[in-house]
Amino acid sequence: MIRFRSPIGSVCLDVRNGQLWKGDVGQEAVRLTERPLAVLCYLAERPGDKISREQILRDVWPSDGTDVNNNSIDSAVTKIRAALGDQVDPHRVIQTLRGYGYRFIALVESEDDPLPGVRQELATGPLQIYYQDTDLRAHNLFRYSFSINDRHIFTDIATSKSWLSIAIPIRSKGDGQFTLLESSHNPWYSVPANEVELLAKKVRARGIRFENRPIYSLRSFVPGQKQIASFSVGQYADYKIEMGGLEDETNRAAAEIARIPNVHRDQLRSIMPLREKLLPTSKTVAQFPNRLCAGGTNILLAFRTPNRDDYMFFIKQRSASVSSGRLVQSLIPSGMHQPSTWFVTREETSIGATVYREMDEELFGGDEPNPDDKGIQPLQFMSLPHIAWFRENPKAFTLEIVSFGLNLVDGTFEFGVLLAIHDPSYWAKCADQESTDDWRLKPNFEVIRDIEGDFYTHDTKRLAAFKTQAPFFTNDTSRLVSVMTGRQCADVSLIALIEGLRRLHTLQPGRVKLPPTLRLSQ
Repeated sequence: MIRFRSPIGSVCLDVRNGQLWKGDVGQEAVRLTERPLAVLCYLAERPGDKISREQILRDVWPSDGTDVNNNSIDSAVTKIRAALGDQVDPHRVIQTLRGYGYRFIALVESEDDPLPGVRQELATGPLQIYYQDTDLRAHNLFRYSFSINDRHIFTDIATSKSWLSIAIPIRSKGDGQFTLLESSHNPWYSVPANEVELLAKKVRARGIRFENRPIYSLRSFVPGQKQIASFSVGQYADYKIEMGGLEDETNRAAAEIARIPNVHRDQLRSIMPLREKLLPTSKTVAQFPNRLCAGGTNILLAFRTPNRDDYMFFIKQRSASVSSGRLVQSLIPSGMHQPSTWFVTREETSIGATVYREMDEELFGGDEPNPDDKGIQPLQFMSLPHIAWFRENPKAFTLEIVSFGLNLVDGTFEFGVLLAIHDPSYWAKCADQESTDDWRLKPNFEVIRDIEGDFYTHDTKRLAAFKTQAPFFTNDTSRLVSVMTGRQCADVSLIALIEGLRRLHTLQPGRVKLPPTLRLSQ
C-alpha cells in the first residue's frame, strides 16, 4: 500500500490488488481503467527512478500480438493525470522525461504492505517488530535482507550464514541425503478423521481450496553432513489447524499497526494471540523439530535457449484460492514438500522428488494423484520423457540446494533450489508445439492471469496466457532489479531467486549479470 500526495489530496494506492482511493482505503474510489492503473502501480513502486517507455511496454504490456507503442504509454499517463488532477505542467505525480519515459515524483507519505511474506523497505512490519534482530541473532538467525540501488529490502525469512551459498548437489536417488523418521512420536496434535471434513468445509467456505494430503515435517537440517535433512509425515489438516491461522492473524496485525504510530512488541502481543501461543519467541522459531514444520521448495528453473547466450526463467502470480501466499508472485515451479500419496512417503523424501514432480505438474500439465491411491508407483513421474531426460543427461544440468530459511509468517521451512538446464535443446523441445505430447508445454498453475486481467482455466487459454508473460533473462539486469525491488514477489521466492542467481553466476559468469549494486546484509 502506497499513500502519496496528489493535486486532489492524499491518495492510497493498493499496488497488489490494483485499487486506488482518495483519502484512506475504502473511502472514495478513484476510477482508472486497468492498464493506466497498472502503469501507475509500476511507476509508484519505483519512486524517483527514470523509467523508459520501452521498459514499461515490456513489463506492463507483455507481447500478445496487440499493436502497442509509445502512444499507448502516453495515453495511459494522460488518463492517470486526469484522474489525479495533475494535468498542469509542472506535474506533481508523474514527470515526463522527454525522449525517454517517465518518473514517479509524488511525495510518498507512507508505505506499508498489509500482507506478510512480501518484502518491505522499512523494518516496521508486524513481524519485524515482533521478532527483534537481536533476539534472532541470539539463536544464530538473521532476517534475509539486501540493498540494491540504495534501497534496503527486508524479508520475513529467518536464515543463517551456514544456510546460504551452500550449493548442495541433489543426487538422483537421494543416497541417504533425506531420511524419513517414524511418525509415532510427532510433536503435534493430529486432527481426527471425523474433524477433517468439518475443517475442509470451513476453509472452502472462504473460497480457498482444501485437500487433506500427506505432508513432510522437517525434523533436522544439517547442510554439512551426508544426511542433509530428516522428516516425519503429517497431514495437511494438522498444519491448517495448528499453524494455518498465523498468516491471517498477521494480515490483521499489519492493518492495525498502520493506524497506530510507534507500535511496540507488547502491543502486538495483545493483537496476535495465536502467535503468542505457537511462535512466541525467536527461540521457538529456531526450534523447528519441536513443532509441525511443513514447508516447500522454491525453484529457480533456468533454461538455456537456442537463440540467446544467457538463461531464461518465469514468475507466476498465485491464485486468491490458495491457502497461503495469495496473489503474490512466485518462481515457477514451486510447491509444498510432500509425497504423492500416503503410500509412497519413504520413497519421496528427497527434495529432488518435489522439484521434478512440481515441474511436471506446473509446466507439463501433470495431474496431482489421488492421495488415497494405493496403486500409485513411487516416483512414477520420473519415467516421463521430459523428466527422464535428467537421468539420461546428468552432465547437462545443475540441481542444487542453494539456500534454506524459516518463514517467520507461519514457521515453515523453505528450501531454495537451482535447476539450471545448460543444454538449449531441452527448451527447444518444450517450445516446439510439433513435439510429442509428453514434451509439449501445458502450464497447469493454480491460476493464470492474462494481460487483460481475466482468469482462465481452459488449457488453450492457459498456454496462451503463459506465452504472453514476459520471461526474465539472467543478463537483463534492469528486469532483475525490477523484480527484486518491486513489492509483489514473495519472500520465499526472492531468497531462492537471489541465491540461485548468485550460484549460477559462479557456474556461468558470462551468462548471468548480477545487479552491480546488489549487497547482502548479514
